[in-house]
Amino acid sequence: MPADGEGWETFYNYRDLSETCPRLLPGRIARCANPALASPADTRRIIEDLGVRTLLDLRDRKEAQLTPGEQIFKAFEDVDLGALKALPPRGEGRVRYFIGGGMQAVSALAELQGQKAKFRKDEAERGSVYATKEMNMGIFMRALLVGMPESICASLRLCASRQNHPLVFYCTCGRDRTGLLAALVLAVCGASDAEILADYGRSRCLAESEAKYKVPFKFTKIQDEYFLKHGVGGGKRQPPAVLHKTMQIFLENIAAKDMTDTLDFMRARWGSVNGFLDHAGFDAAARAGLRAACCGSAAL
Repeated sequence: MPADGEGWETFYNYRDLSETCPRLLPGRIARCANPALASPADTRRIIEDLGVRTLLDLRDRKEAQLTPGEQIFKAFEDVDLGALKALPPRGEGRVRYFIGGGMQAVSALAELQGQKAKFRKDEAERGSVYATKEMNMGIFMRALLVGMPESICASLRLCASRQNHPLVFYCTCGRDRTGLLAALVLAVCGASDAEILADYGRSRCLAESEAKYKVPFKFTKIQDEYFLKHGVGGGKRQPPAVLHKTMQIFLENIAAKDMTDTLDFMRARWGSVNGFLDHAGFDAAARAGLRAACCGSAAL
């Protein structure tokens, strides 16, 4: 299927994880940016050609409501896992699951407060463009590992169920929250670090400078307001031209080192990626189930 803008109108940053790691079977697990932006033509292809049964929204309802997405989401039943202690039984229809990792909750994590303070200092002294260039999204992903292991485990359990496939997971840009979950799925399925880094880097397709889409990816005004208040930087209000430039810097500045540091962090703190997954509650049996569901075999 088309990826990285090829053949899509406004369905951004989509790719099947089998494109990254051939061990995964096509049509099982994919990733994208917020599908609420998908055009009517894209929506028909998502439903009819891709046959997507499950949308896994790594945000919470409050953040998701910034872009209602009536075209696509009316085809899915909403289930909010943030209020549930266990995964509910799966019916035959299409389902959109909310995990509950909205930016309001993420930006309140203790592990991110130093990053936010640095951003504000850099912004005050040298402007928002410089502050954005200096942001370290590795710190952001490491904060998710430490602060939200239960949400990560719930996401992986959904990915491990064949009943949910084809499944597509996403956040807003489909870059960092989505990139972390993709890295974990790929690692469990036997992908190398190089393959994981390559997959993460493909999200640069969102930047206008990449010229992948006829209609460039952008935030709505209400999203700008939300991320101004709850984003990692927590910066000050900017004129539209400056805000646009800052956003483009963010989309272009996707650093392999951020993902490398995240993988290294798991190995240093928990001994391995599997060690982190054990800590999160996604044990060896669960990992074998994910491999069986995504690769057709539990063996590595």
